[in-house]
Formats: sequence, C-alpha cells, structure tokens
Amino acid sequence: TANVYDAAGENVGIVAQGSLVYLRAQQIKGQLQVKWGDTADEQCQIHYDLTTQAQDKTPNILMREEVCQ
Repeated sequence: TANVYDAAGENVGIVAQGSLVYLRAQQIKGQLQVKWGDTADEQCQIHYDLTTQAQDKTPNILMREEVCQ
C-alpha cells in the first residue's frame, strides 16, 4: 500500500490493491500526494473531484480509482 497526503501534509488515506484510493476527504476536490517511499520516483500526484459523491451525500470515507501522475 501507499499513503495519501493532503496539501497540509496530513495522512488522509491509502492506496490499496487494484489502485483504489481510500480517502477521508475534507475538500470536495483538489490535489493529493501519494507516497510509497522517500525518493522523488516513489511519489506522485492525484487530482480528484468528489462532487458527485457529495451530491449523493455518501460518507466522507470514499473509494475511488484515480490516475497517479
């Protein structure tokens, strides 16, 4: 697994098997950093938008498949 961090550097979730991101979202959309190590080639960025889930009033722990860039 890899850890997911928000813009403040807080751990807000994990990436699990199948590239699913389990996220405790504080913002509806934004950018997150994924780290599976300490070097630059062991991290990437995820841009996410949870507008649809927010409209459906689903829980703030979300499962999403995202592309790491």
